[in-house]
Amino acid sequence: MESLRKFSRLSRLERGMLLRALFVVGLIRLSLVLFPFRVVQRFTANAPGSRAQVPRTARTDYQQRVVRAVRAVARRMLGDRPCLSQALAVQWFLGRAGWETELHIGVVKQTDQGLAAHAWLEGEGEVLIGGRSSRYLYTRLHTIRSRQGGVEV
Repeated sequence: MESLRKFSRLSRLERGMLLRALFVVGLIRLSLVLFPFRVVQRFTANAPGSRAQVPRTARTDYQQRVVRAVRAVARRMLGDRPCLSQALAVQWFLGRAGWETELHIGVVKQTDQGLAAHAWLEGEGEVLIGGRSSRYLYTRLHTIRSRQGGVEV
């Protein structure tokens, strides 16, 4: 019930972003169960429909709203393994806005549990989602760059 109260207090813009994030994160999570990763990643990197260009001056605000909405949805929907779904969702939103991003998948050796995998998304040299220290803590196994007009592996 508290979540509904919080939702009702949000601005119309924030509610819309949250609802879109709910749909996209849910679709991506389901797609990761049903389809190979490469298929899902190509979909997020080549977001369908028209690319609504976000003006450069509004980029930081838009990026922060997207990341906040995706994190909020993921916290409630994905449990303890949200990193890949979150990174793919943010990549989808930013791709539709015309931004190029890099999806990184890495691993780290944990002393008692073996290897731990993690995914994070970078754009313009900055970690957008997945933890700012990820690039230093994890050994990158795979990087996939989205770019205008396609995906570059």
